[in-house]
Amino acid sequence: MAEIEIISLPVERWPEFRALRLEALRDSPQAFGSSYASDAAYPDEHWMGRLREAAAGRSVALFAEDAGELAGMIGAFFEAGPEVANVIAVYVRPAYRERGVGKLLVNAVLDRLRQMPGTGKARLMVNVDQARALALYRRAGFVETGTERVLLGDGEFHDELIMECTLR
Repeated sequence: MAEIEIISLPVERWPEFRALRLEALRDSPQAFGSSYASDAAYPDEHWMGRLREAAAGRSVALFAEDAGELAGMIGAFFEAGPEVANVIAVYVRPAYRERGVGKLLVNAVLDRLRQMPGTGKARLMVNVDQARALALYRRAGFVETGTERVLLGDGEFHDELIMECTLR
């Protein structure tokens, strides 16, 4: 795994971020809360803004990169204050799965969140049918705290596990 690097993208690389996000929504629509059609309609400024927010420390956007190619991504945002970070947009390209990229991304986002003052907990939601993702999150220290039925990017309702990880 020495070739995989976890990076933040500069704003100028927003087209790569957009392309990876849209790929994720096409590849695994049942794993995301938005659809390909909705995200494809966002203007360029939306994608630049997401990267600017992360660069300013108001959110987190990390990417796995292999020789200049994005292999995966993960993000986090703060809904009601810095105490709880919501982990979102976890995706690893099919060619990079089963190679530890997901683990690198999850560990990197948790490490970043631990460095942010006042952040004591990370929370995420995962489709109960996403067995690999669920196992990854459990290994990283996330525990189940509830379930919720949610409309996902494939246009269907799914049961999602709410999981939390204590950071401190």
